[in-house]
Order: sequence, then C-alpha cells, then structure tokens
Amino acid sequence: MEHFRLLNLDKIKWEQWHPQFKGTFAKTIYNDKDTGANLRQAFLPAGFSLNEKKRHHHGETREGVYTLFGNVRYQEFENPEIVNGNCNNFEKDFLLDRPPFSIHGPKIGDITELGCLILEWGSGPLHFNYIPFDGNLEKYKNNYNPPLVVNSKKVNWDNHPTTKGLKIKFLSKGDKNKLKGFHPICKIFIPPNWKGIKLKNIFPGKNYRKWFYVLHGDLPIKIIDEKNNIIFNHHLIENEYFEWFSPVNLLLCEEETSNIGCELLCVGHDFSQNKNE
Repeated sequence: MEHFRLLNLDKIKWEQWHPQFKGTFAKTIYNDKDTGANLRQAFLPAGFSLNEKKRHHHGETREGVYTLFGNVRYQEFENPEIVNGNCNNFEKDFLLDRPPFSIHGPKIGDITELGCLILEWGSGPLHFNYIPFDGNLEKYKNNYNPPLVVNSKKVNWDNHPTTKGLKIKFLSKGDKNKLKGFHPICKIFIPPNWKGIKLKNIFPGKNYRKWFYVLHGDLPIKIIDEKNNIIFNHHLIENEYFEWFSPVNLLLCEEETSNIGCELLCVGHDFSQNKNE
C-alpha cells in the first residue's frame, strides 16, 4: 500500500463518465477495490439534461460533491413525505454532503446552463431505488436522512482552533452520520509567508484516507516517515490532489512558504493538532 499519493489533475486524461449520459467526462482520482470508495473530477456539458422520471432513494453509502465551476440543478427532499423537493442550484463553491438514505431527483430538462465541473466522492458504490415523482413517500420515513447543502461562500473564515495562523471554514462534521475518512469536511486557508514548525505543525496519517485538493494558490509540503526522515518534498499548485496514511506524517511550510497563499478543500481531517482528529 502507498502511504501517500500526489496527483496533478491537469495531467490526467478525461474519460467518458456515464455511457448513457452523452458528453459527460471524468478523471478518476481513486477507486478502492476493497470498499468501493471513490473520488473523481467530473464534467457535465452546458445544456445537459436528463429524461429521468423518478426520484433516487440512496442506499447505505455516503456521497460528497463540491462544485468547482458552473452550476447543476437538483431537487433535494427534506423529508420523504413531500412530493416537490427544494430546487438547489449548485454553483461554484457549493458542497453537498449526502448521508445514506437521502432522496433527490434532477430538475427535469433544466440541469445546467453553464456546464459543471465537480469533485464527487463516495464511501462506497452508489446504489439507489428509483421512486416515482408522484405520490407520498411516507413509507420511507424510518429509512431516510436529509442531505446537507452548504454554500461555502456564505460561511465565515474563522481562526483555526489549534493551528495558529491558519483560517478555516467548517462545512460538515457529519453529525449523527459522521464517518472516518469522510468527515470533517472543511476549507483551509494558509496565508502567504506562514511558516510551519516541525515539532508542532506536523499532521499524522491514519489508517484511513485523509485528503485535500488545492482550490487556489500554492503550498510547499514534506512527507516524513516513521524514522523522522524526509522522504518527499513538493510545492503544490492549483488542481493538485494529495492523500496520506499512517505511518507517514505531513509537514507544511517548514523551510519554504506559500508565495500567494493557498486555499484547500479538506476531507477526513481539518489540520488540527488534536491526535484524535
């Protein structure tokens, strides 16, 4: 097993995403053969529409979506007894944290005007039941969880509670459906000229995937092995992805600093100093 992995998504080729959905493309970031957990960058073209007549009642896996560009419209259902869901226009910087057994459906014939570039990840293979749009779904009320939709632009930047000098936007902690490797979900800002301290600002890997994606800017990182040797040194840039696992540790900005600052989307961690993260 690799203990860390870096991907520059600009260097990964686009492949057809859903064969039945013409014009959709994806770049696979990971696909866990044991659990089915997955992450991809995906693209929907402008004017994309679906001839879908039924709602989707999701199974036991979690799904996360973060919009990088454009927009995509979906109806989300706050409870299974309503016929018409809330129409959400997922624009740039929107997060969707979908727990098991939520219900959603496309806004028929009007999904995206601009096209849409997203990050989409799941805790396992996505399975769902198709439910007609007409009729009450009360029978699902004991097997249902509402999704979380967050416009991260409207979330305030706070001082990081444990790592001095960083800023954080808490987007989802998972609440009752919290899942290791899936929560927390947050955005982190590392300002230009911020300097890490090797004895303090070191972030241990775990036995589950902790990852981040560079939304904007640049960030120097190092990977340190269990013998405290530096085994990897890299200056991250926009559209790069990084993950790390135990027994290695991640170190930020020890000798170099960010030139223009860096904004990250983080999943499964929040750069806390708490060892129980």
